[in-house]
Amino acid sequence: MEIGDVIAQNLRELRQERGLSLGKLAALCDVSKVMLSQIEKGDSNPTINTLMKISKGLGVPYSLLLEQRVPEATVVRRAQASVQPDNDGHYSIHGYFNVAENRDFELFEGEFDPGCDHVSEGHRANSREYVYLFEGRLELVLGDETFTLEAGDMVGFDSSRRHEYRNVGDCVAKVLFVNHYPA
Repeated sequence: MEIGDVIAQNLRELRQERGLSLGKLAALCDVSKVMLSQIEKGDSNPTINTLMKISKGLGVPYSLLLEQRVPEATVVRRAQASVQPDNDGHYSIHGYFNVAENRDFELFEGEFDPGCDHVSEGHRANSREYVYLFEGRLELVLGDETFTLEAGDMVGFDSSRRHEYRNVGDCVAKVLFVNHYPA
């Protein structure tokens, strides 16, 4: 998002949160109503001095007008999730949240057909994977160790290592994956 768009969005949200009309805000910060309207529409690139006046009138730090705000809630519908099938089509994941500037994790829903196995050569260094099994029976193989998960079980491990999943049950195994990539 361009800085002018960020300023426009922040100004509009801050003004509305305080229940101020453009006219009332103009009186508080000594910036014309027309100028404020242009800034909120993204039609004007305000000077530093104008932004300082606005921040003082709103009673917020100057930097709050410049920061891209993270929404309080983000809804991702299953139909919007990215689907990534395995080569043989017996394993797939739906990606709901990917790593982003303000997020150091990924969240996926996975489905393993009965008898399916899937090998991951590992993720980047210092990564952790957390797996919650909703339905089915799943084995996780880490080197010489095998962990069997039943519905309701969870496991966390160093995912930079090679790991393998095996559906050892007779129904589709439904899994929630959270991959954490600490800074």
